[in-house]
Amino acid sequence: GGCLAVSEDVEGDGDIGIQNLPGGRYAVLHCEDTWEAIAAHSLRLAYEWLPANGYQSDLRPILTFLSNNSQMNPRRIAIVDICMPIKS
Repeated sequence: GGCLAVSEDVEGDGDIGIQNLPGGRYAVLHCEDTWEAIAAHSLRLAYEWLPANGYQSDLRPILTFLSNNSQMNPRRIAIVDICMPIKS
């Protein structure tokens, strides 16, 4: 699944639903790489960086903000910010 930020007047329909996501603290990983490498970076964030720096992940949704279309890039590079929720 995925999500988009929309204005408050947008309504869900059929398979498309509207949900308010809870706020809080997030560790943000900025990547400019292939999707395979980004997946590996995300795992390192969750299982290495967070614990090594005294953080624990939270059960809120992980947010991914995509800044480009990797299919339009000759090297298939995606530019993303992955926001992993952490406990306060």
